[in-house]
Amino acid sequence: MNLSKLNPWERGALSSSGHELHYQSPNKKYDVYLKYEGDIRMGPCYFSMIIGGSRLRNRFFGGEIYWSDDSGLFAAQEWLTTDEKSGPNTNLILFNPLKKTQAVIDHCLGGFTSALRFYPESITFHRIVDGARQIKNVAYSEIQEWSQIV
Repeated sequence: MNLSKLNPWERGALSSSGHELHYQSPNKKYDVYLKYEGDIRMGPCYFSMIIGGSRLRNRFFGGEIYWSDDSGLFAAQEWLTTDEKSGPNTNLILFNPLKKTQAVIDHCLGGFTSALRFYPESITFHRIVDGARQIKNVAYSEIQEWSQIV
């Protein structure tokens, strides 16, 4: 896969190695890298994630990172399987890089879920299952299950 062929909407800044996508926070204090790991036959690519120099082991993600304007949060689509017969099964994960915590805000069995927009008090995301798209919103105050990033 030649990541340089992706347009800017589909990727962050391409690293010098050509195998990583770099997503820097708006305030330039945090760096997230997505390292190309493979792709589903006739489907999308998947990546491992590196946050602040630490790789999240045994986890795979889609190729987009969405930062909040204040750099306090970012969202990523986590793939729960790379087996084309078992998936797609994805989670939308919200990360707080300052506290080094994460929370699952949506679990999508049989489809894809990804962030659309951050608001001061909530995040809007969509899920696509069997071609049907749903748009949802969750308030940050409703997110109870924060855990340490591992």
